[in-house]
Amino acid sequence: MGHRQRILEFLAQYPGRDDDEIAAALEIHPRQTVNQICRRMRDENLLRRERNERGKTANFIVANSSGAAAGAIRSIRKLSSEFMTEDQVKAALETTLKSNGWSVKIAWGRQRGIDIEAERTGERWIIECKGEGSLAPMQNNYFVSVIGELMQRMSDPHAKHSIAFPDRPKFRRLWVELPTTVKERLRLSALFVSNEGTVVELST
Repeated sequence: MGHRQRILEFLAQYPGRDDDEIAAALEIHPRQTVNQICRRMRDENLLRRERNERGKTANFIVANSSGAAAGAIRSIRKLSSEFMTEDQVKAALETTLKSNGWSVKIAWGRQRGIDIEAERTGERWIIECKGEGSLAPMQNNYFVSVIGELMQRMSDPHAKHSIAFPDRPKFRRLWVELPTTVKERLRLSALFVSNEGTVVELST
């Protein structure tokens, strides 16, 4: 699959991502390659490019586009039935947490804030989540980014902190490869959610 089709499929699933985010997620180097491809697809009326709140150029597939863009959307719709999304991870965790007596607040979809904030009789649990992603390189980026996001939430020294992913071999391997010193100093655990909604927690 060429860069052009990969970018279309990525934007069909994650609309509004800028060139840097696309280049990082798909591991396309140099980054200027993404810029050139997206500008070309804008000229072909396949993409709409507009400034976002951070001053970067966000990319969106044109709603009435056809051909390659329409094929990308169909492909992503098929993938959505096969890959676990971030909201599916959150939903499974919500069920598990509530069944264990936690009250739960969740930031669904692209809502800003802590992904999952759970409280139970003086306890507080902060969880940042990621979905599976349709491309293998995305899982590496998701793993790194979710740790960074969680670290920004570590304002409460008494809270428990975790990262959560679909239960997939790649995410498990990335967790095992994370140095034990990092896990211990951050007092971090990982939650893995199966397709059936079963949740497994690992601390080391």
